[in-house]
Amino acid sequence: MTAYQRLLRGRPFADALGALSRALLVLGPGGLLYVIVTGGAPGVSPDSLFYVSAASTIVKEGRVATPISDRHVSVRIGSPVQAIPGPTWVARDGTPLYAFTTWPPGFPLLIAGLMRITGSPAVAAGQAVALVGGAAVLLLIVRLASLIAGPRTAVAAGALVGVLPMFQSVVRVVWSEPPFAVLVLLAVLWVSRWMEGNGQERWPLFGAVMAAVLATCVRYVGVTVYALVALCVAYVLFRHPRPLPRRSAWPVASALLLYPLLISPLVLRNIALAGGWGGVPPAPAARGLAGSALGVVLGLIQTMFPGERGMWPGPSDLLGDVGQVGGHLRYRRRPDRGGLEGDTFQAGRGRPRGR
Repeated sequence: MTAYQRLLRGRPFADALGALSRALLVLGPGGLLYVIVTGGAPGVSPDSLFYVSAASTIVKEGRVATPISDRHVSVRIGSPVQAIPGPTWVARDGTPLYAFTTWPPGFPLLIAGLMRITGSPAVAAGQAVALVGGAAVLLLIVRLASLIAGPRTAVAAGALVGVLPMFQSVVRVVWSEPPFAVLVLLAVLWVSRWMEGNGQERWPLFGAVMAAVLATCVRYVGVTVYALVALCVAYVLFRHPRPLPRRSAWPVASALLLYPLLISPLVLRNIALAGGWGGVPPAPAARGLAGSALGVVLGLIQTMFPGERGMWPGPSDLLGDVGQVGGHLRYRRRPDRGGLEGDTFQAGRGRPRGR
C-alpha cells in the first residue's frame, strides 16, 4: 500500500472528508437555490446576445436566423472584422437576418421551443434552460462519482461544484455551457458502460454517439465528444484483437456512422449559406468539406486543433474527457473495488464473475 493510499484510508482524513461532505450537503443546494431566487441579469456577452436574438427571431419569423451578424460580434469583442456576405433574409419589419454560421442552432432552437410552450420571453427561457441544465450537471457528477468513490464522496463532489462561483455564474447567464456539459457527461457515462461490457452491449454506444451529435448541435467543439467515442472504440478493439461477433460488430459500425450522417447536413448548410466557417472562406485544412460526409467530419476534426480557424478548447476538452473515462474504468476494475484485473470484468457490474 502506498503512502497516498494510507493517507486516504487514515482516520483523520476520513473524519475530515465526512465533515466536508456534511457541510457541502448544506452549502451546495443552498448555493443553487440562491441563484434561482436572486436571478440576476443575463450578462452582456456576444454569445448571450446571439442566443437571445436568435431564439426571438425563430419564434417571431419562423426562420432559423438572427439579426446579429458575425460583423456585429467581431466589432463587439474587438476582433478583426471579417468580410461577410449580405443578409440572407429580411424580417417583416425590414430588419436584415443572417444565417447561423459561427454558432450552431441547437441552443437557440431549445430556447425557442421553451418560449413557444411557456410563452415566456427569450431571456427568461434561456435562464430556465441554464438552471435546469446546471441541476442536471450536478446530478450527473454525483452519479459518475458514486460509481467510482461511493455515495458520500459523490455527494461531496456534486455539492462542491454547486458552490463554485464559476458554476453559479454560468447557470445565471444565457450560455450554452450547461446543456453542453449535460451531453458531455452523458456521453462519458454511456461510453464507460459500453467499455465495461467489452463492447458487447449495444445501446450505451448509440447513446454516447447521439450525445455527441446533440453536443455538436449545441457547440461545434462537440466534435471532441465524438473523437472520445471513436478513441474508446479503438481501445476496445485493440484490447480485444479477436473480431467482434456480428451481433456486436454491426451496432458499433452503425453507431459510429450516425455522427457524420447527422452532422454533415448542418455543416454543409453553413458552408452553402455563408461561404465557409464564420462567413469567411474555408481555411486550407477545411477545404473540400463539401466532397462527402466523411470529408465534413475530417474537416471538423482538423479545425479542432489550434490554427487560423481552429477551435482552441478542442484538445483540452478531449484530454479531459479521456481522463474521465480512463479514471472511471481503472478504478472500477481494481480488485479492492470488487472488480477484476484484465478483461474478465463483468459487464455492468462492479464484481468478479462467479463471486
